[in-house]
Amino acid sequence: MSKTKVLHIAESYGGGVTAAIHSYVKHSPHCEHFLFATIRVDDATGEETRDLFSEQRLVSRSLSSLLELRRWMRDLDPNVVHLHSSFAGGVGRLLPFIARSKIVYTPHGYAFFRNSARWKQSLYRSLEQLLLKRTAVVAGCGEHETLSAKQLGATHALTLTNICEPIDNSVHSISAPIRTKPRIVMLGRVSEQKGYRYFAKVAKFLEGKAQFVWIGGGETEGCRVLSQAGVEVSGWLSREQALLQLSQSDLYLHTAAWDGFPISVLEAAELQIPIMLRAIGPFTSEGLDCFFDVESAMDGVKSWLEAQTKARDLALENLNLIQQQHTAERLQSDLKLLYQEFSNA
Repeated sequence: MSKTKVLHIAESYGGGVTAAIHSYVKHSPHCEHFLFATIRVDDATGEETRDLFSEQRLVSRSLSSLLELRRWMRDLDPNVVHLHSSFAGGVGRLLPFIARSKIVYTPHGYAFFRNSARWKQSLYRSLEQLLLKRTAVVAGCGEHETLSAKQLGATHALTLTNICEPIDNSVHSISAPIRTKPRIVMLGRVSEQKGYRYFAKVAKFLEGKAQFVWIGGGETEGCRVLSQAGVEVSGWLSREQALLQLSQSDLYLHTAAWDGFPISVLEAAELQIPIMLRAIGPFTSEGLDCFFDVESAMDGVKSWLEAQTKARDLALENLNLIQQQHTAERLQSDLKLLYQEFSNA
């Protein structure tokens, strides 16, 4: 029996989307995987050109690329076309040469979760509802995303458990340098989505009591705001370098205003770093302890710094729950359930 052919299409190939796609490929060996993508240079982690696919085509954002995709689709004849993120999900589902019956869509964070004007959120939501008519399966990257798809009217939606790529033992074994202050970090693109102002407010409130570090680069204004609050901004690093920075941290504080289930949180859990979280759907839907406003985050991190038992226990409980719920075995089962619907059998 021939393997099920899965063509992954991504416009935002970089950062967490790269890691998620790679995990899908590695944990569905019963399929043959192909990639058609554009790389967001600002989000590149050095992992984008890894040799995981039977064939991959990294292209520019242009009309000629869509024509190339049409030709490749004709030659390849995939069983599944797996669209990743809102842009590829929108454009891909509008292309007449991709059959609805083949389309799997993973939003990696719906656009209407953004802190945009209400009319924009309504527009994004309406577009997603319309495009469901051109979608066979919505595969959410977390329980919250799957629930959101069902609320939009998706008749077939399931969850792909997010996990992080295995972290090299050399990262685990590196000892943190001796410091006089605890190191509190956030990892991701410096952007409104990742909540740099929220992180900056916590850092400013606790200035002098801890070393605050943002691992990543991004918007100039965001980097300025963070720096003024006393936060060290690393700039863009390779995945290996970012993980080395993360591994030497004492507390991971995730401040995103909206997200799928972020890979960076899973990486922190893999590295056994206590975790504190801003309240967004992916976390509250899994029963994790969260801060519902920046003031409670300030108080919570302050309590953790003061070694208060409750704050320390809650950060460790988040770590343990994430490790229990986001396993490779669970993802492998999810992918088998998803892709077997499209097999030649």
